[in-house]
Amino acid sequence: MAAVSSLTRLNATSELMPRAPSTFRQQDVTKAVKAVAAAGVHIARVEIDRDGRIVIIASNGELEPDRREENSWDRV
Repeated sequence: MAAVSSLTRLNATSELMPRAPSTFRQQDVTKAVKAVAAAGVHIARVEIDRDGRIVIIASNGELEPDRREENSWDRV
């Protein structure tokens, strides 16, 4: 019975824990992407670090090959 009460206490505690504050907002990413695109730079990808730093990787305008591993289900 003691295991059930400790499990209940654990679930009650985890439900009360607030989520950590966001390190970036969608509008921050949107503004950055629009500014880079307005400058005429082609965007290859956007990376966001854990600390909220937004990094936009530029491309030369050509489509980059997909870097994912090949999956046998891709051709089905």
